[in-house]
This record gives sequence, structure tokens and C-alpha cells, in this order.
Amino acid sequence: MQYRLLETTRAYALEKLTESGESQPVARRHAEYYRDLLERAEAEWEIRPTAEWLGAYARHTDNMRAALDWAFSSSGDAAVGVALTTAAVPLWFQQSLDARVSWAGRSARWRASNLTRLEATAARCSSSQHWARR
Repeated sequence: MQYRLLETTRAYALEKLTESGESQPVARRHAEYYRDLLERAEAEWEIRPTAEWLGAYARHTDNMRAALDWAFSSSGDAAVGVALTTAAVPLWFQQSLDARVSWAGRSARWRASNLTRLEATAARCSSSQHWARR
């Protein structure tokens, strides 16, 4: 069973969390929890019946999005966001969410902007060789 908070209760709790100065550590733990959860989901994707798998994991979509919002924010951890994005692909595939393109793009942009020059050169060479073989 999953419980939902009323919006006013959610807003009050968020206000108190922010006042306590614990919002960033809690946001990190939240994102790491959903990264771990979706990594388990990814591992079960091909071995569990689809309806059962979706029943177990699709209800976490809003929390996953909130975790991604934090991860790719200026105070977040994009590496957690990249791992969460990667683990979420099977869920997005099953749900056919348009958001998968947006998050995958943000993840790829972050990764590309953080590659070292050597890694970027190696990636370009590897990609060129791959396409040349086609």
C-alpha cells in the first residue's frame, strides 16, 4: 500500500525540512534510494512478467522525476542523475514516457561536458570507426 500526502501537508513538511537545513542531504538520500530501486528494477526487467514488473515499479515515477530534478540541479549530483537515468530506461521504455528523451539528453550533455579532452578524442575516434564499418 502506498500513501499520498495532501499538497498542504507536503508543502508544510518541505518548509520544515528546508528550515532544518537538512533538505540537501535528504534530497541526496532520496535520489540514491531511487537510483538503487531502479537498478533492481532494471535487473528484474527481463525476468519478471511485464504487468507484475510495472505494478511494482511504475508507481515510483513521480519520485524518480523529483530525484532527477534534484540530481541535475545546481546543488545536485549529476553523476547520481546519470546513474538514475540509465537505470530508469527500462521503466521509461515500458511506459513510453516522453520525458525519457529529455532526461537522456540532460544526462548525455552533462557527461559530454565533463569528459576530459583525451576521453572526448577517444570517444570521437571510436564513434568514427564504428560508423566507418557500417
